[in-house]
Amino acid sequence: MIRQRFKIKKYFPTAVRAIALILCLAACQKEDVPEPQRARAILLYMAGDNNLGAQIDRNIAQIIEGAQGLDTRQYEFLIYADQRGHTPALFRLAERGGAVDTVRVRDYEEHNSAQARTLGQVLHDVRADFPAPSYGLILWSHGTAWFPDNGNGYLRSFGIEDDETTEIDELADVLQGQRLDFLLFDACYMGVAEVVYELRDVADHIIASPTEVLSTGFPYADLMPLFLAPTVDAVALARTFFNYYDQMSGDWRTATVSVTDTDALPRLAEATRDALGGRTLADMTRLDASGLQALEHLSRATPCLYDLRDIVAAVATPEALARFDEALADAVPYAAATPTAYFDSPGYSLSIRSFCGLSAYLPREGLDRLSEWYRRLDWHEAVYDK
Repeated sequence: MIRQRFKIKKYFPTAVRAIALILCLAACQKEDVPEPQRARAILLYMAGDNNLGAQIDRNIAQIIEGAQGLDTRQYEFLIYADQRGHTPALFRLAERGGAVDTVRVRDYEEHNSAQARTLGQVLHDVRADFPAPSYGLILWSHGTAWFPDNGNGYLRSFGIEDDETTEIDELADVLQGQRLDFLLFDACYMGVAEVVYELRDVADHIIASPTEVLSTGFPYADLMPLFLAPTVDAVALARTFFNYYDQMSGDWRTATVSVTDTDALPRLAEATRDALGGRTLADMTRLDASGLQALEHLSRATPCLYDLRDIVAAVATPEALARFDEALADAVPYAAATPTAYFDSPGYSLSIRSFCGLSAYLPREGLDRLSEWYRRLDWHEAVYDK
């Protein structure tokens, strides 16, 4: 025992120095080789504490299916889910046991996911916990374009929970400074000139539908290889959505979608203003809409969202329309529509005869309250005379 203690005491300083050297080398090595930064983080924000909640589980299952075998280390895919009867939570895709699955990374106190401040908090958490040079955002819920939640029977703009919504100016405010690679709306009626123009400083590209999106939503199993790729191709995302529904039959064959290049929107607004020729919102109320392509059935008896090019073509000179078409081609690099768009009312559908990719508001008699709110939007400021 004495000899053993002596040996330990004799060699102890040498052992300490060796351990210290190893730790020093390990520390230096850690500094020299920083952990790789994620190339991209995508957030799917599912505001589903409403009658869409049952679709959350279905879409997440599709996401997990489509992510198998893909790189979830370099490309981060996050899911915020607020579902009736469940605690709001943030999940991430990660490989576990050789398969990709969701991992819960943050729980939230019960809150309202249809409020802008909730979206702002989740975005803050994602950027803090998952820093990346590139971000994408998918907004999943109900949607009714820019219409305010108190506007003449129009229910909401984006999201709905306990009669609360995020109106489009609130959405623009909370997304300011994000500068996303893309913003995708898995929601109805968001492919509207007024919406994309309000959000022109938020994302490079906006993917949205000017009509209703079936509650089954975007086909996430097919989209995951596009999301988790070196470059996210907005046109490929939109085309994949369209092709998924276009090959179906009956009422399931319904899809309209467009991709907007937001850098080109100021020129489109200028060309639209030129084509309108100094008309005011009140002037447009008198325009005969009977031959125009309606793209909504929210108001039932009084549609007021029509194809943007149809509206412009009804009043523009040939020269102004040609300039508008050039600007439109730059602003909307992809647009596609099935022959018919189906709507929530049983058996109701609209034939799609003309489709430029964006709808726009055409004021109608009896919608004075809606038109008054409309004057707050940047698009009104950009294209109409006072």
